Amino acid sequence: MTERDTFAHASGFTLVEVLAALAIFSIAALALVRVSAENTRTAQMVETRALASIVADNQIADVMTRTEPLELGVRTDGLELAGRLWQVRETIRRSPNPLIHELVVEVAIVDTDQELRTILNMAAFLPAAGVS
Repeated sequence: MTERDTFAHASGFTLVEVLAALAIFSIAALALVRVSAENTRTAQMVETRALASIVADNQIADVMTRTEPLELGVRTDGLELAGRLWQVRETIRRSPNPLIHELVVEVAIVDTDQELRTILNMAAFLPAAGVS
């Protein structure tokens, strides 16, 4: 058996086959990286909305437990929760029913570029007694 016969019967992949397999693997790997990045972004959005909901719930509980008479109108406050800056806008207004007033809490987050981005609006209803 000559050296030439040995190469003719040798098994293995050609360079074109290896490059094609590498291209397919690269496309699959890029797709997985994109899915992973999207999942991370979605998890961050869910966390931000959950924290905004906590801020709104706390604000509603605070309003409902106040001892001083509540005033109709808008009040804005800033606070920090979970290392993030939040702006809470509380609006108390009359409802069609004279015995009930509506409380709307708007929660916004202060972005890194110091711009507000509204995350959540939540409403509650309060008895009109004590609201001026």
